[in-house]
Amino acid sequence: MDTTFRNWPASMPPLPAPLAAAFLARTSGGPKKERTSSQLLHAAVRVFVERGIEAATMHEVAQAAGVSTATLYNHFATKNDILVALLE
Repeated sequence: MDTTFRNWPASMPPLPAPLAAAFLARTSGGPKKERTSSQLLHAAVRVFVERGIEAATMHEVAQAAGVSTATLYNHFATKNDILVALLE
């Protein structure tokens, strides 16, 4: 990852600069629902990098985010929905 990229959370795995910029833009601040979505997306990136997208489960993403699986499903119905949100 480009080390000049600012504001990248230390807990997150490195990503290419354009993807990191899009991710940070999508996951910054906002009301509670948006903050929870951001928390879930951060957790999903960590789990997807560690386990791979196919091997990762929604339960693992919820656990990594510190929320219930039901909360995750309230925000994203599938892993594909999470990926779409990351790329928007």
